[in-house]
Amino acid sequence: MATDFINSGGDSAIQGQASGDPAAVDRARKLSQEANGHPPGTAHAGGENTGETPPPPGPIVPDLTGQRTAGIDVSQFQSNIDWQKVQKSGVQFAFIRATEGTTIVDSDFVTNWGNAEKAGVLVGPYHYFTTTSPVQTQIDNFVTTMGKVDKGNLPPVLDVEDPTQFANLTADQSVALIQQWLTGVQQKLGVKPMLYMSSSFATKVLGDSPALNSYKLWVADYTTASDPIVDKPWTNWTFWQHADNGQVPGITGDVDVDYFNGPPSGLTTIDQATTTPTPTPMPQDRPH
Repeated sequence: MATDFINSGGDSAIQGQASGDPAAVDRARKLSQEANGHPPGTAHAGGENTGETPPPPGPIVPDLTGQRTAGIDVSQFQSNIDWQKVQKSGVQFAFIRATEGTTIVDSDFVTNWGNAEKAGVLVGPYHYFTTTSPVQTQIDNFVTTMGKVDKGNLPPVLDVEDPTQFANLTADQSVALIQQWLTGVQQKLGVKPMLYMSSSFATKVLGDSPALNSYKLWVADYTTASDPIVDKPWTNWTFWQHADNGQVPGITGDVDVDYFNGPPSGLTTIDQATTTPTPTPMPQDRPH
């Protein structure tokens, strides 16, 4: 489906290099991200508008295959969203921040979730991970807020975007914390979660550990290239956050814009329930 939203992000420093050595292109792109104020590892799903000057305008990321589906990710920082306008612009899915750490519940989560579903936008929840809070209480916060993941919803996502939080941990320790959340949430909700991270997080923080390669990847890489950088152990991406300053009808200001690596029909078949979930009381205000 054609989309009316505009990706105003760009990475002009790597344009015209696609025919060069792939490794050199990757290095150039990462250096360009740092120069443009988007250092790898610091992307933010549903991020707050910090007031910083956005990167110079660039063209929308080209869809060379015709088999990618447009979406967004949001949080309370987008404030009041007109989801009917969002859906009519061509956006077909949205990841919505549910929780952060042990106690924070996104103030607009219930409203965004319910209104997006009513507008016909497929939805999925994400949790912003912190290493300063006990993992089990973070699991409890997310699971209690969600209650359940319905068939047809996108899988839960663990957002591990800030490398400074992992600075005092080894790669093995970092992987162990992430695995604890992923397996705990899968046990409770019966759906295998995904991981959100920047294009270099897997190498710089996780040491290219193969322990997480069974989880689908949502990668953040702000570029005008036709594909994002994907570090080991992954060889492909499922979702790609390609800019954090997209303009979408129904949303005031910048918003993260994403692609699903497949046609719309594939969105409803991503990692459906794989285990019998542990019963969890349904929150009274959670849309269901």
